[in-house]
Amino acid sequence: MVIGVMKHWQTEYLTKNFIVKILLGRSDPIVEFSFYSLFLFFFPSVDFLYDVASL
Repeated sequence: MVIGVMKHWQTEYLTKNFIVKILLGRSDPIVEFSFYSLFLFFFPSVDFLYDVASL
């Protein structure tokens, strides 16, 4: 239960932080996307799709 909530919070935070960073141009999108893809590959989450859809 706690792990699920933490995972959801972490995914939501990373999703929004990632998009905001790209929009503000504060980081290299390719590097960020590569890291983010790896993160999603190792920590797949159904919540991710929901978070992106709700932005």
